[in-house]
Amino acid sequence: MLVALLLAASALSQAHAHFAQGKLDAVLIDLMQPGPKPVEEAAVLADAAQAAKSRQAPGDEALALQLAQVAMRRDPSATRPLRLLGEWSLAAREFGQAHRYGDLWLKAAPDDEQAKRFVLKVKLLDESWHPALLEPPKRHGRGGLIKARHREPPPEDLGAPYKTPREGPAVTVYGTSWCPACRAAREYLARRHIAFNDLDLEREPSARQELAEKQARAGVHFGGVPVLDVNGTLMEGFDSRAIEDALLKP
Repeated sequence: MLVALLLAASALSQAHAHFAQGKLDAVLIDLMQPGPKPVEEAAVLADAAQAAKSRQAPGDEALALQLAQVAMRRDPSATRPLRLLGEWSLAAREFGQAHRYGDLWLKAAPDDEQAKRFVLKVKLLDESWHPALLEPPKRHGRGGLIKARHREPPPEDLGAPYKTPREGPAVTVYGTSWCPACRAAREYLARRHIAFNDLDLEREPSARQELAEKQARAGVHFGGVPVLDVNGTLMEGFDSRAIEDALLKP
């Protein structure tokens, strides 16, 4: 028994040494078998997983995934491996896996606000996902991907027919910070100089409750984002003509 404990302790020490040396595949080999310190072992494995993902060398993505999965099994109460696996799954549009890891993360830490936001984000993105919206065209040059340039605010649209002041904004946008269709709706409203309330469904529980009540009154249910309340008309997604029609209603 003593020999087994010494060997396990030696494996953990060796894993720390290999991690410091950048030998991440060796960390996996060192800690493939469970030892007497699952919390510390899971932490080292998670560190190695994140390092492998960041390094982006050939084979590192698969190694990162394996390291994180071993870390999750080693200490099921550890939230970091679950967060890494969930975020990677969501980035790959693997919504089923992202839901699974998000639920496990929330089960391990029921009061974790970051976990709650992640689960909601997965749900909203899964329901509103459309390749044409979420994968904008990439521009390439000799050096590869060109970063998008800063865009100036849109010029005033003198033809906008909505300049008459109202009692407060006629439009409310219920969206998220990461949704492309939400950004498109906001940019359109700004360009047309239409005042609007901008509510974040992830960060504002009151916005979710408010939207749920409006949908209940209207007898509709929208699963995606954005949802717009335009002059009392609820609509899902971004449709500039539908917005204009609703605004011109008496």
